[in-house]
Amino acid sequence: MNISKFTELKSLILLTIFTLCANLSQGQAPSGISYQGIARDTNGNGLANQTIGIQFSILGGGVAGTGEYVETHAATTNDYGLFTAIIGEGAMVSGDFESLDWAASEKFIKVEIDPTGGSDYTLSSTTQLLSVPYALYAAEVANTDDEDADPLNEIQDLAIDNNQLSITGNESATTVDLSTYLDNTDAQELTLTGTELSISGGSTTVDLSTLAEASDDQTIDAFALSSNILSLSLENDNKEASTVDLSTYLDNTDVQTIDEFSLSSNTLSISIENDNDEPQRVDLSSYLDNTDNQELTLKNDVLSISGGTETVDLSIYRVSSGSSSEEVPVDPMLGQMFFNEVIEEMYVYTSEGWSAVTLGEATADISFTEDISPCSSQLTIDTNRGDCDKDSNAPELNLETHSFSIVEAMGTRTISTNSIPNHAFGLFGNFDGALNNNAISVLNETFNLVTDGVLASTTTPLLSLTTGPQYSFGILFSGIELDPEPAEPWPHSGSFTDPNLNWEWNMKATNLDLGFDCNNAHVQPQGKYHYHGFPTLFIESLGLVDPAMTLVGYAADGFPIYYKYGYVNPNDDQSGAVSLASSFQLKSGERPGDGITEPCGEYNGTYSNDYEYIAGLGDLDECNGRTGVTPEYPAGTYYYVLTETFPVIPRCFKGTPASEFMIN
Repeated sequence: MNISKFTELKSLILLTIFTLCANLSQGQAPSGISYQGIARDTNGNGLANQTIGIQFSILGGGVAGTGEYVETHAATTNDYGLFTAIIGEGAMVSGDFESLDWAASEKFIKVEIDPTGGSDYTLSSTTQLLSVPYALYAAEVANTDDEDADPLNEIQDLAIDNNQLSITGNESATTVDLSTYLDNTDAQELTLTGTELSISGGSTTVDLSTLAEASDDQTIDAFALSSNILSLSLENDNKEASTVDLSTYLDNTDVQTIDEFSLSSNTLSISIENDNDEPQRVDLSSYLDNTDNQELTLKNDVLSISGGTETVDLSIYRVSSGSSSEEVPVDPMLGQMFFNEVIEEMYVYTSEGWSAVTLGEATADISFTEDISPCSSQLTIDTNRGDCDKDSNAPELNLETHSFSIVEAMGTRTISTNSIPNHAFGLFGNFDGALNNNAISVLNETFNLVTDGVLASTTTPLLSLTTGPQYSFGILFSGIELDPEPAEPWPHSGSFTDPNLNWEWNMKATNLDLGFDCNNAHVQPQGKYHYHGFPTLFIESLGLVDPAMTLVGYAADGFPIYYKYGYVNPNDDQSGAVSLASSFQLKSGERPGDGITEPCGEYNGTYSNDYEYIAGLGDLDECNGRTGVTPEYPAGTYYYVLTETFPVIPRCFKGTPASEFMIN
């Protein structure tokens, strides 16, 4: 059933509802309604391992309706503040749960909490039961007999007597006469006597003699071929052999092969086998592209090309010594050349760096003794992070407190958040010392996920190589989205219409200065705070001391996300937990790029494409996940893992992502 997100009335605790559903068994009416929630303090931390007081009220007619049933519970939270109660099995205050008339009016559930364990309820929320526990209502219908209260008089059968069809259990029922549906035909057989065809039970015969063929079955007795004349004799035929002239079927051509061929200059000569004619000659000059392999020569600052008529004076690119008599050192790179075959440009290194030059009619078919590329620059890696010294209570930010809830009903997990984290964060906005100019804002969002993810036939990447980032990955229990892919494609010109735009080489966000705080997060222009990398303070808030599988959120395809630990044996929850390793590694060597259409230089982690997936290298697959049992899924499930090494946040989905996570 669907229940809406409640509103916190007092800033004592924040309750997160996980499940509200009727317990059904063997078709009987349920004895209660199962209820789960998380009690949190004002900082968003779970009230762990303590007794709380709860009062449930079933209201009729509206949020201020009559309390048709009221009961109380004392519940103890677990390590994460989770508690469980069954409405209908508490200490009754008023009303009778078994006699509630679920069909009489709209029903609302009111929840009141005393975090000290008593009855001084300081937190109250009221939510409409949009789908009543209708197994309770159905139970009333199941106990209502029909008019004659006889369960056997509804059992009937069909009977046929001769050609009359009737129904049992009703003496006055009308019978149906089926005799008119008979075809009154008999089974008959055909008989052939000589050439006379007859049918059993019939009086007419058919004479087939006129259809008989007067010819004999014959075969070819002998045949012979003389020149182009074919002679045929038929079996048991006293006539002269028949002849067929085959000459008209000949194409009068000979099967011949090339006897000899030779090439002189651009003329090909071909001699045919058994042919007394002169050799056939073919002029191949029209098939030449009339280009030569050419070489560049540099002599006394003058650049020339073999076979060309123009030269380029490079002396103007040397460093001038001015009026000083002292010789100025000359850069040894000056005058070096590089031809970029991709864009068909010639580059010469000058005092200003690499410059394009024109060589008249020179073509791309040029060879060099030295190949020096302008690929000499690298983007600088910057792993500095800003301080996390702000929270939602900071007066200058004027923010609401963190709000986050999860409701599961009828196969759908509904997650609601106001996009304010439950932990400290950096300073963002129009302030001195801000990490970027985008102020963090309250953004109320709702995500609808399937409760049980389904593996798809193919994976879906977060990054499209044609359009860029297309999905964020998921959401953590901090209320913040995981969005690892930045919109930073090569060549970083700031224009998405750049002709050399290449999404295959998208920056790895956490290696660059993009204004991140200590949580590897920053704020988008519309005010959304989001993680690009490891969510440091959220993980610290879990208070993990020993390795343990810990659920931290859900991916867009409905599968769960766990912090780095998993069982040694994925299918044995008694095998102990260890830190799981990704199967990605940094590539070795140099990038193959030309520095124009794609980056060059050493693989150093600046780009996500600097890493490669090696199946079996670690514990996880290409989407940083695996299949196995977990505390929340004892029967097993596919799950994703946040790792401490690349990719940290998975970069693809094994299931089908929900549309709410699509990046516009």
